[in-house]
Amino acid sequence: MTELFIKVPYYVYKITNKSTGQYYIGSRYSHLKYNRSPENDLWKKYYTSSNAVQLLIATYGKDDFVAEVIYTSNDKDDTFWSEQALIAESIADCHCINKQYVDQSTARRVWTTAGLEYWHNGQGQFVTATKSPGPGWLKGNWRTGRKKWSNGTQIKFSHTCPGPEWNSWTKSSAQTHWKVEPNVVQSWYDSGLSLKKIEQLHGISSNYLQHMVRKGVLKTRTKKEAIAIDPSIVRHSHSEKFKQEQSLRLLQRYADGWQPSSWNKTT
Repeated sequence: MTELFIKVPYYVYKITNKSTGQYYIGSRYSHLKYNRSPENDLWKKYYTSSNAVQLLIATYGKDDFVAEVIYTSNDKDDTFWSEQALIAESIADCHCINKQYVDQSTARRVWTTAGLEYWHNGQGQFVTATKSPGPGWLKGNWRTGRKKWSNGTQIKFSHTCPGPEWNSWTKSSAQTHWKVEPNVVQSWYDSGLSLKKIEQLHGISSNYLQHMVRKGVLKTRTKKEAIAIDPSIVRHSHSEKFKQEQSLRLLQRYADGWQPSSWNKTT
């Protein structure tokens, strides 16, 4: 069985995007446990672990790439250092997606500054290239045009607003912070949602909701009104639950024809 796996080599590959000219160099080892040849593995079962390549796939599709096996070896160390040497030769090219390699002589990582200028289309998509990918793409740092967004619990950077219920206010001259309007939260609450449901469905933090209640911005229901909307929220003690269950069992016995023995004596 071991000899069968030795026949399947490790390999170094190169993935090139046709539209942008960007390429990524990597190596692959895990295909051996599936006994897959490099040709049956690359771009058929394996699409690299690079986040940058995955972003390009999401933008252009898998058919917009050329996948090549550029080196094979049965020696794992030889495969790795061959990969690092190929990256070192290409890393100064702004089309190269790889941003680091390991120098074999020092065993230290070397980083590149190439390709830090990006093209963005204002829709949250960006690519690195020496020329514009097409109409509507603007050149600039990948942060260009982005704003800071918050849904009450999470913060992310994006070019577009997450939704109509979000409003912006200037936190500083350099960035924009977003929060949901109180009247929107009130409309969610008035529709019958509890504070817990609003927190779960819309990602609003419980601290922010409680702050709105304390400030009187969010008008909440009384316990009686809440029970009328959702009776399941009524909480009973253990003894109350036992008494209810006992009453139900007694009613069921009456329905089945049971009568107390004292009734039979009197009749």
